[in-house]
Amino acid sequence: MVTKKTTNTKKTTKTATTRKTSTRKSAKPAKKVLSLDEKNNLIRVAAYYIAEKRGFAPGNENDDWVQAETQIEFMLKKGEFK
Repeated sequence: MVTKKTTNTKKTTKTATTRKTSTRKSAKPAKKVLSLDEKNNLIRVAAYYIAEKRGFAPGNENDDWVQAETQIEFMLKKGEFK
């Protein structure tokens, strides 16, 4: 919000502008850049927990990995890794 004050003297006119500073935080969180190894480790751990949840039944390893990749990418885009 901008508030203007005007003070008149005989020959000069002064205008002062006052601004309120906002305490609002930035809308976009700072994104951490992960190395490929860090990202793969996060995916590996997430895939492990996905496999654990389904009882480590064989034959679904690729599906677990793809699901883990999707989860980690989503979390990265939301800025959950700082």
